[in-house]
Amino acid sequence: MSIAERPIVDRLTDARRYAQMARQIAESMDALPDIRILAIRHYLMLVGEALDFVPNEIFAHEPLIPWRRVIALRHRLIHGYWLIDEDIINEIARNETEALVAALDRLIQKLR
Repeated sequence: MSIAERPIVDRLTDARRYAQMARQIAESMDALPDIRILAIRHYLMLVGEALDFVPNEIFAHEPLIPWRRVIALRHRLIHGYWLIDEDIINEIARNETEALVAALDRLIQKLR
């Protein structure tokens, strides 16, 4: 099954899980700094990938989340990796994933 064939609720559930993991890692001091930032980057890339094929009409139910910017972050992390400020990535994981997870929870509930 390709990502395009995957059910929307599954993609939203994946994005929710990865956003939570990025936040947990950002808040944890157990991991070494280099490992921690790589894990955060990886999970944020997965969030963007999971959301990339979700139709805009689904996102319209949660207009306060900048969905296209979340997806664009994935592209930047992969294609412009040398331009990434690790402090900004850490701040995104710490401060912006909570609202994202809450919005994803609401979308998942609507689709079930």
